[in-house]
Amino acid sequence: MSMNVNTTATTYGNYQNNYQTSGTDKKNETTKSTKTTETKKSSVESLGEKNLSRAAQKVLKDLRGSRNDMDFYVADFENGDNAKDILSRSDKEFTVIFSKEEMEKLQQFTEQVNRNIKEYTNS
Repeated sequence: MSMNVNTTATTYGNYQNNYQTSGTDKKNETTKSTKTTETKKSSVESLGEKNLSRAAQKVLKDLRGSRNDMDFYVADFENGDNAKDILSRSDKEFTVIFSKEEMEKLQQFTEQVNRNIKEYTNS
């Protein structure tokens, strides 16, 4: 059984070139994805988010960190935020838009739950 060395070398060369190109493409995709994420983060803040208390901003940050398949936004529709614009920023499976008032209530509720848990565990 004889084997054509030239064909084998050419096939291996093609494989190697495709592999190197593939790695470069993945690196470029990662770079583009990182830039998109950075741009998205800088443009994510809506009018509703800018006016949140620090505690409510922390709760929002915790929500965003806890779910990889969901985007969380806070909107102030009375002062110019637009739901379509906010939804267009999302690339996740689910998107949740809170009003500023809902986010502040959620923060207060979270605070109360944490106090209750602390009291319960200390007694």
